[in-house]
Amino acid sequence: VQVLLASLAFLSLLTLSTRAIQSTSLRSKLSSSAGGNHVNREDIRVGLLAYGAIGDEHNRAVSATGGLRLTAVCDTNPERLAAALHLSPNIQTFSDAAGMLDSGESAASMME
Repeated sequence: VQVLLASLAFLSLLTLSTRAIQSTSLRSKLSSSAGGNHVNREDIRVGLLAYGAIGDEHNRAVSATGGLRLTAVCDTNPERLAAALHLSPNIQTFSDAAGMLDSGESAASMME
């Protein structure tokens, strides 16, 4: 339930501009969304499903938001995976969504 609530809160926040996301404490919002029960000192691992036209923007937004860490990107286009790796060289890349979701690399996933 907490992962679902965190995912919903995360997706709604991604509709804001990158600048607005940077000025918002996402960890506090996620904690509030989970009834204040989300006490986790580790960053929330985020995976992006499909790295399309605004993939770089989502990559930067996740990377710039305290409490989040981009850990995985999935796309069938090797050029898009290379673009993701250019901005975030420590992520794992996948060409298969099921593989990424089953890997455990991310606790929350967002589809572009």
